Amino acid sequence: MSKVSDLDLTTPIRVISLKDSLERQNHIKMQLDCLGLKYSVFSAVDGDLLSTDEIKEAYDGAKALSIRGKHLGPGEIGVALSHISLCQEVVDHQLEAMLVLEDDVKIDPAVQSVVKQAAQFPSDWDVVFLGCDSRRVFLKSVPGGTVFSDGFELTQARGTGPVKGAYAYMISYSGAKKLLESTAKFCKPIDSYTGDNRVLNIYVFRPNIISHPNSFPSITSLKLQKLLRLQNARAIAGEESEHYYKLQKPDLCTMTAAFRKLKSSVEYRLVKLCLTVFDRLDSKFR
Repeated sequence: MSKVSDLDLTTPIRVISLKDSLERQNHIKMQLDCLGLKYSVFSAVDGDLLSTDEIKEAYDGAKALSIRGKHLGPGEIGVALSHISLCQEVVDHQLEAMLVLEDDVKIDPAVQSVVKQAAQFPSDWDVVFLGCDSRRVFLKSVPGGTVFSDGFELTQARGTGPVKGAYAYMISYSGAKKLLESTAKFCKPIDSYTGDNRVLNIYVFRPNIISHPNSFPSITSLKLQKLLRLQNARAIAGEESEHYYKLQKPDLCTMTAAFRKLKSSVEYRLVKLCLTVFDRLDSKFR
């Protein structure tokens, strides 16, 4: 597969969004429609609906515990699988590149001219971040200077730290192949792989063309997120609980009903104990 030589606005744009996240979808659709950009919404993998076997097939829980000291949550696993699926699409259809966006970003109109000028990207690029947190890496000016419209400069990521944030990036065919290889059995959040400049040739626009304002609050409460992390850990360990680890897309009412069922059981006391431990660990490491 040849490197991108004449990339333009025909480059596929995929927006990752959960099926029922209508507010987020409307938020980004309005921006893309106003810019006249063609796109499609990719139905994100809902980590809460994954079976134990599906999780084990893609996720290395033992390695996650060894490296990070904790498991990824269902949401993090779903996000990772969503990005991996889009990389698979690039490879399967031999696409020259794809622009990947998450559904809660804020887009600067300059994205149009930048994507049009993508032929000016360095020939070895694998991933170009249009928005990210690059505080852990050293950004090196590209030889000869690559300043795009509206003063956005393309820089190269150097050093050992990852570029954080996988909410707005372009990935080439070669980059997608490398990413699929490195995530064959993942154990870290997806941006630890998309931003790994030891594996990928990464370039970053400064300042960010696309930002991530975090204006959408999480649907689940902190306690429910902890419960889901516990449920996922037990699922990976092969333990089965009819009452709480098979909860799907739980909301506050569902969680309350589940706790009522558990209240008089040994499992309830186990969950309560684990949540207490989580609280203490959170306080300790803050």
